[in-house]
Formats: sequence, structure tokens, C-alpha cells
Amino acid sequence: MKKPIQIDPTAAFPNQADRPGEDDLARALGPTHEAFAQIHRAARADAPAATWEWQYSARSGWYGMLMLKKRRLFYFMPRVGDFRLAIIVGGKALDALRRGPQAQAVEALLPQAKRYPEGTAFEFTGQSAPALVSAFVAAKIAH
Repeated sequence: MKKPIQIDPTAAFPNQADRPGEDDLARALGPTHEAFAQIHRAARADAPAATWEWQYSARSGWYGMLMLKKRRLFYFMPRVGDFRLAIIVGGKALDALRRGPQAQAVEALLPQAKRYPEGTAFEFTGQSAPALVSAFVAAKIAH
């Protein structure tokens, strides 16, 4: 017998009927909202045509994606008082990051990164440096 899907207890928006708005997001993220806002602004500056989409998952509640046409730039999972941001970068973007000003931080993150056929996945939280996360998003946009 299959175990029923359980929603993440830290999900900021577990109710499918309540799509979050900007005010909801600010309240849920608390002090980490400004870090996310910085990342989001930098990504939109690098890719003005990017669009924001909310999706619902039975496991994680409402989560957001920044899209450039059909390309997912990053996944954003709001948590109560925090967030998780996931980005998958291809080989060219990863090479650019390893040669850039954030090279030392990138090298430190590589041991925990997951590898997939489409690229290398990195996860960040609200405690991560917005400049580092923005560098990953910029590299993905450029490559």
C-alpha cells in the first residue's frame, strides 16, 4: 500500500486554494525576504523578459519559478521564515563561475552539488549571500 504524500511541514504556503501574493510572501519569509528580493531584482535586470510563475506541489505547497521563455532559471520554495532556491547550471555556466570572482565559493559548493544529465544542481537558502546566488543566475542566463 502506498504511503500518502505528506506536505513539507516547513512550507510557507501549503493550501492549494490560497495562491500567495507579494504581501503574503514578505510576511512568510520574514527577514529573508530582502535576500530573495535582491536575487529576484538582479535576475530580472539580467533577463528583463523573464516571467514569474507560481506552481503547486502536493509535497512542497506553492513554489515559484523564474522563467525565460520555456527555460527555468531557478526554483524558489518559500518556507516559514526562510526559503530554498534551486538552480541547475550547465557545463559552460559552471566553467564561467569557476573562472569568475566567486570561484572560491563555487568550488566550496561543488562537493554537495548534485549532478544530473542537464547540469549541476545547487541549492541555496535565505542565509546564502545574494551576490553569490545572483552570480549563478547570471551565469545560467549567459550560457
